[in-house]
Amino acid sequence: MTWDVICHVLQPFGMVQAVKGNFEQADALLLMSGDAADMPNIVYVSAEPALPRPFHHALVVSLQGGITESDNVICLERGALAQVFNVLAAAKNWLDGLGSALALCSSDQEILDRASLHMGVPMFYLDESYRILAMTKSLDFPGDEEWVHMKEKGYLSPGNAQRMKDSGDLDLLATAHTPMVYHSEIYPFPSITSNVWLGGVFVSRLTVLCIDGNTSPLTIRACELITAHLRRIVEGSDRHSDRGPLQSMLVELLHGVRLSEELIEDRLRSAPHLQSGVKQVFFADVKARDDRQLAPYYASLLQRLYPEEPFMPLVWQEQLVLLAYAREEGGFDPLTVKLAHFFAQHHLRCGVSNPFRHIRDLRGYCHQAMAALQREEQTGLSFYRSIMLEQMLSHIPAEETRFLISPDILRLEEAEARYSFSLVETLQMYLECNCNLNRTAERLYLHKNTLLYRLNHIRSILRCDLGDADERLLLMLSFKLRQRSRQ
Repeated sequence: MTWDVICHVLQPFGMVQAVKGNFEQADALLLMSGDAADMPNIVYVSAEPALPRPFHHALVVSLQGGITESDNVICLERGALAQVFNVLAAAKNWLDGLGSALALCSSDQEILDRASLHMGVPMFYLDESYRILAMTKSLDFPGDEEWVHMKEKGYLSPGNAQRMKDSGDLDLLATAHTPMVYHSEIYPFPSITSNVWLGGVFVSRLTVLCIDGNTSPLTIRACELITAHLRRIVEGSDRHSDRGPLQSMLVELLHGVRLSEELIEDRLRSAPHLQSGVKQVFFADVKARDDRQLAPYYASLLQRLYPEEPFMPLVWQEQLVLLAYAREEGGFDPLTVKLAHFFAQHHLRCGVSNPFRHIRDLRGYCHQAMAALQREEQTGLSFYRSIMLEQMLSHIPAEETRFLISPDILRLEEAEARYSFSLVETLQMYLECNCNLNRTAERLYLHKNTLLYRLNHIRSILRCDLGDADERLLLMLSFKLRQRSRQ
């Protein structure tokens, strides 16, 4: 038989059973005692000639023989059974050595390198979008076009990822709570996939490439061990899950809780980057996907992808809020570019507030970011600045809108019947082009002299001076209100 099939560990073999069997290495034994699950790669040791029920999948090691109801039965004399213990003890020592080596690692990259050296198999570490977070440094398949693409771009090819999505493999892998052997068209050899779960949320994935085809339970158990250490690293760097005084204060501000200036100042002592400079809110609409686990997942993922970027993720009402900070407004540009790419890639919509300085205004600017999502962009970033004017006008009751339109525009509408062109449209375009004749003529597909002819007629009807900035502002606002009243 192949001894590595009996290396799946559950409970230590008890001292009493060891004494009865006259086994010397009882402290190193990893055999299961009691009622065993009838699963492949599970060992059941029986000192009785009869079992509680038949076992058709688990391996049964019998001390006395005579067990006929089960498959995969190995009957050994007491002396021969020591061979089983020696194999299991060696497996335990190997796993203990791996665990000790990983316990000293302080990053996911170091964990992968140590594990690869110990196991002799290549592996890499991905997030849900299949971006590579870490890769075994010694791993290389220079002749594999797909592997070269992954190393250069940090992704699996879109074609392969799409095939896995269409076949349901991505959903299957994301739901697994234990390591599972996976065969795909992507690699010419099997792999073992293990998910990292944090607070019930799937945050990333470990993949081990079994280039020798060996997917034994010992390798699977090693994947469990590596995954546990990766989870330790994720927990240690997952700042958003630490609801300390500062995090709690920010969430309370988002909820609209009124806090004293003394309390806010005290909390900000631990975050000098939030005391001065400018801040900006990014509000990602993850709740639209009807999955309350997505907000903490994306909060964790963003911090792992951009650990050096100046932002703090908050989970508020099952939505993702990013509080960015910088010395000046231009400091947001690099982060904005990265977040625009990230949210577009993950098919998420994100609203962006105007910059602000005082943290006590966090709630109001978060509502700005939420309001920015009213724009029709399907994915990526939407900025509140682009809808500010519409937001201001939206506070005017609809029934009062028509009473606030400039009488000059009403006069133009009444006079249009006497002309072969639209007076209102010409004036509106002229104002939108900042009174630039060349640009207005181009937008209206007119000759410049024709435009001047029209503007002379418009000026003869108007009772205001277009050279006055306040008059132009009044006319522009009236055009906006006119448009609203006709919707």
